[in-house]
Amino acid sequence: TLGRSTKIPYPLPGPAFSDAIGKILPNGNGLVAPVSQFGGNLIYNVAANNWQAAASAANQNETCWTKLANDNIITIDTGSLNTEHYVPALNIWVSDGILPVPLYGYGAELGAGFLLPNGKVFYIGGTTNTAIYTAGATVISAGSWVASSVIPNGLGAVDAPAAMMVNGKILCDLGPVGGFNGPCSFYEYDYTTDTFTQVIAPGGGSTYNSVP
Repeated sequence: TLGRSTKIPYPLPGPAFSDAIGKILPNGNGLVAPVSQFGGNLIYNVAANNWQAAASAANQNETCWTKLANDNIITIDTGSLNTEHYVPALNIWVSDGILPVPLYGYGAELGAGFLLPNGKVFYIGGTTNTAIYTAGATVISAGSWVASSVIPNGLGAVDAPAAMMVNGKILCDLGPVGGFNGPCSFYEYDYTTDTFTQVIAPGGGSTYNSVP
């Protein structure tokens, strides 16, 4: 049988959800940054079917939240070099310092972030840069960042997707960094060697452009 959807209460005073970010917390509730018309974060309590105020990070418009192995959630504040992580057990955000390289590119856009099999986190920039995060010794300790491999051929991930494969490599859809332009090029990132390798694009060839 098909599943049924149930409308839940709308948070008051009524923040609009636009380019919002969310993650499931260890207790099954949802942490959300609604973004539009609202400066803070909210938690949706599943059992109570209501919304609760949550500790809030800096501007989280179209950021990329990545859950760590210890259940913390790392973020890079919108359009900046500042980073911080959320501690679910304490409902607090902890500063993780400054990125070693800028990752936000055209239009304050960013690529995807992934928890790697080795427990570190890999972020793809809307610039040609990438970076790797290592969590601190405790949930409230600041982590550390290092610059990782520069994306080949002057490409970046300007609001572009990526996916981790079963072998731990990351398939990246990359393009020019000067705007929302094609063509798309596809690369695999290997975290064990910190290298990008170009792969065949959909339909064959080295690039793909959906616009005739």
